[in-house]
Amino acid sequence: METALEGYHVTGLHRGTIDTFMPSRSAAFAAHGEHWTLFRLDTMFNGDFARFQPFADRMRGQDQTSAPQVGFFPNCAVSCSQMSSIWLTFLPIDVGHTRVVGGNLVPPDLYDLLMQDESMRLANTDAVNAINAQDASAMVNLQKNVRSRHAEPGLLCEKERNLLDFYRYLSSQLDRV
Repeated sequence: METALEGYHVTGLHRGTIDTFMPSRSAAFAAHGEHWTLFRLDTMFNGDFARFQPFADRMRGQDQTSAPQVGFFPNCAVSCSQMSSIWLTFLPIDVGHTRVVGGNLVPPDLYDLLMQDESMRLANTDAVNAINAQDASAMVNLQKNVRSRHAEPGLLCEKERNLLDFYRYLSSQLDRV
């Protein structure tokens, strides 16, 4: 859940998948509430992403040039762009294991195009699977490192503002137990 709440990891972790479309340097806190938080990433329709520019052209304001990334506490994240919304729900199994369930929502005209163009559909599926695999690999390693006797908590940076909101939410819920 933590990784879904910040965007600064995109360029380092998602090199070759979405880093050229939603670069980390643009990650910026946007808003929050008691049970949710939001940051935005600028979107750039270059290279393989140029074919999706018409979806951005239909939007207005900041939705045309950036994408909202929403975290719903305690365990749901929605990553939006001009041409899709990918949702993930994190279901804890035990201290070291989590099941992730999700989906990819697209506008009807893009869905029709994906159903008609097998190579485009496979490329989209491969991209989503590659992004999820990159995140999963990093999270497994992060989980191992957090359990190390040498691990020490550190300071949060401004790009991790949403994590602070999440930690405050968790603290309020754990205080009830």
